[in-house]
Amino acid sequence: MKSGKQIFRPKARIIKSLGDELIGNEYVAINELVKNSYDAKATSVLIELSKDKIVISDDGEGMTSEQLKKGWFEPATNIKVGKKGLLGEKGIGRFATVKLAKKLNLKTKAKGHNCIVSNFDWEIFNEDKNTYLDEIKIDWEEKKCDGLASHGTILTLSDLDVNWLDENRKKELKVFLSRMINPFDEVKDFKVELKIGKDIFDIAPSEVLNHPHYEIKGQFFDNKIEFAYKGLKIKENVIKDIKNPKLLSCGFFKFIFRIWDRDVEDMKELSEKLKIKRSDIKKDLDEAMGMSIYRDKFRVLPYGELNNDWLKLGHRRAQNITMCIDNNQIVGYISITKEGNKELKDKTSRDGLQENTAYDIFKENIKQILKEIEARRYIERKPKREEIKARSSRQFIKEFNLDDVSKYAKEKYPEDKVLVKKIDKKETEIIEQGKKFQKLILRYRRLSTLGQLLEDVIHEINGSFAGLSTNIGIIENYSKDNKKILACTLAIRESQKNINQFVNRLKPFAERNRGSKKMISIVNEIKNIIAIKKAEIDKNKIKVKLPVNDVKLSMRTLDLFSIISNLIDNSIYWLKENNSEKDRQIIIKLKEDSGQTIITFCDNGPNVPVEYRESIFDPYFSLKKDGTGLGLSIIGEIVSEYGGKFDFIEDNEYQGAAFRITL
Repeated sequence: MKSGKQIFRPKARIIKSLGDELIGNEYVAINELVKNSYDAKATSVLIELSKDKIVISDDGEGMTSEQLKKGWFEPATNIKVGKKGLLGEKGIGRFATVKLAKKLNLKTKAKGHNCIVSNFDWEIFNEDKNTYLDEIKIDWEEKKCDGLASHGTILTLSDLDVNWLDENRKKELKVFLSRMINPFDEVKDFKVELKIGKDIFDIAPSEVLNHPHYEIKGQFFDNKIEFAYKGLKIKENVIKDIKNPKLLSCGFFKFIFRIWDRDVEDMKELSEKLKIKRSDIKKDLDEAMGMSIYRDKFRVLPYGELNNDWLKLGHRRAQNITMCIDNNQIVGYISITKEGNKELKDKTSRDGLQENTAYDIFKENIKQILKEIEARRYIERKPKREEIKARSSRQFIKEFNLDDVSKYAKEKYPEDKVLVKKIDKKETEIIEQGKKFQKLILRYRRLSTLGQLLEDVIHEINGSFAGLSTNIGIIENYSKDNKKILACTLAIRESQKNINQFVNRLKPFAERNRGSKKMISIVNEIKNIIAIKKAEIDKNKIKVKLPVNDVKLSMRTLDLFSIISNLIDNSIYWLKENNSEKDRQIIIKLKEDSGQTIITFCDNGPNVPVEYRESIFDPYFSLKKDGTGLGLSIIGEIVSEYGGKFDFIEDNEYQGAAFRITL
């Protein structure tokens, strides 16, 4: 048998492959080169574009001949590893030049040392597919360098892969550079300039970005969100606990979220205030919109790029258009650091963060912060929404009101009683159709509750059939073992019994005539609802205390299900988010008073903040991260149909959210 040792000898073409794989696109490449200048302690970087080349020059520390040989000529060197404050550690910069051009002229000078020049023809690494990497020799020499003073580096990239003088490319580059460094987390003594021909462009963010309608600015640390909110009228400072220890694992971060209302009236007001055309404001906002992440002051791509809705804000808004903001309404800046967010790691390709557990938790924290600004924005916009709603309602009524027609007919044809009667009849029909339309809306809104019911059905039946499938497999494997066959048969029968019981509980909701009322036992129906939701309640270790006494009431079974089911779902969410598993309770009480039935529903989770207590019954208002805001609204509509009341209880003995249903 032969044995031995062999070294790795990569082919030369690996350089081009690494350049394509490690660097996502040309903008990422420029980003990496500017970060290299920052690491070199440069105070300014100039990016010059011409038809044939890109020149990137800085006034950084430059390199000595030894640093060039041990740094640039040795990919993945450890020269930067472990040094605090440095953005690059893996020698990505040289591969960024491969992404941009086929040829590179490098000039560098360290203070007190001679200037060094080296030329790289990256095509050499591709010419002969059989050439090994260690067979390629790159010349360098000490010589006099034009354009360098006492220290710095100049990279001249030629034989470019793209045309940087294309108008769209120039525009995209200007926007990219204006967002490359976090404009709200000052980078002292570091400036990036863009020069095209003789023109040097201002790449600072637009002045429009300093005038949002709403802003939330703060930090996440020690399981808390601390922020300052500034809106149209409201200003406040808040410190809010997040009672979930796992959220700590993403580390400390700072944030600034700025939001604009983009309807015509709001844009018109901003235009008049800034004396800028609405079209220009729209253009500036469109270019800057999105949620950007910055690590150690520099942007992490592709977050915040056009069409990069990494938080799925568009999807959230589609679920709740009244409450949630869209990706094109927000300019967000999230600042992380290499030291403070060690689990938020860059992908090897430098186009984003690794999608690990810390990243998922990071996104959940950001959504929680968004809910804070969305809830406050909702309160501030409520008067305007009600004005628009009233205006829309008046317009709707005006369009279908025949008063003017009736008046004209009476004046023009006073003797034609038949015409007037027909007009009156048609108006009555229109009003009746409007009422039917309203009922249809209510019916479809309640389907959201039935959708939740369907999820429970699927979950429960799938669980039981999983048990059936497992036991059938065991029977097949042990067909000759009578004792095991008997045990498995009993288990199958038990699963079948569970399914039958669950289906029987659902039968009242499958009746064809859902419109009929009947005398029902409130306690028995609540027990039935609890049994349907048992899996979710048990999973979250929630104790449910049921009423001691019972009341019978003429009611639709489905209506009571909608009321109690929505309240239970709310409690499960907030208890799971805020309470430990040892302290989760739901309490339901029932009593009769002066011919009325009163159901009190409360839990020991967090209470509703005072500022939102008037809004929680509004359709689409929600404090949940991905809530639709329909649950309490549906309950209110059902209760009102019975001539009852649905109230929030300000003070209760359990300190959590408490509601009273009077029927």
